[in-house]
Amino acid sequence: MNPANEVKFSYLLGNPHTTRPVNIGAERIALARPEALVTTTMTELARYLMAGHTISPAILEGGMSASNFTSQQIFMTDHDKGLTVEEALERCDKCNIKPDFGYFTFGSTPELPKFRLCFLLDKPVTTEQDRLLMIEYFLGTVFPEADQNCRDACRIFFGAGAMGVIPCFQKVIS
Repeated sequence: MNPANEVKFSYLLGNPHTTRPVNIGAERIALARPEALVTTTMTELARYLMAGHTISPAILEGGMSASNFTSQQIFMTDHDKGLTVEEALERCDKCNIKPDFGYFTFGSTPELPKFRLCFLLDKPVTTEQDRLLMIEYFLGTVFPEADQNCRDACRIFFGAGAMGVIPCFQKVIS
C-alpha cells in the first residue's frame, strides 16, 4: 500500500449522489456547514468519491467563497476532452509527479471518458499565493487542456460515475 494512502488531510465532504447533482446551490450549502470539514486518508476520500460524495478540496471557513480560503492539501484536475487517461498518466510520469487517485465522472462514457486526478501534497498550502502556484503548475504547465474552472478555490467536485475508479488506482480503495 502506498504510504500516501495513510496520510491524514482535511477537505470539505458533501452529500452522496448516484447521478450528477442538479441543485448545485444545495451542494454548496451542504459543504459550507461546519460538519462538512473532515480529516481522512486518501483511501477514505477515494471511498467517499466512489460512493458519489461531492467534495471541496479547499478548506473554506465562513462559506463557499474563494475569499474564505484557509488551506488546501489535495489538488484535483478535471479532464473532459483532449486527453486520455493513458496520456494524462504518461504526462505525469514525464513531469515526475504521481496522482494519488483517479476516477471517472458522472458524465463519462467509454466513447468519451471524463475523469479526475487527485494529487496529495506533503503539507497543506495556507496562502492564496501558494495555492495559485500549485494551480498554475497543474493547470498551466502539466495539464493546460484540463478544465480551467479548477483554478477557483471554491470549486466543488462531484463523486464517481458508473465507470468508477480508473483501474490503476483500484488498489487505493481495496
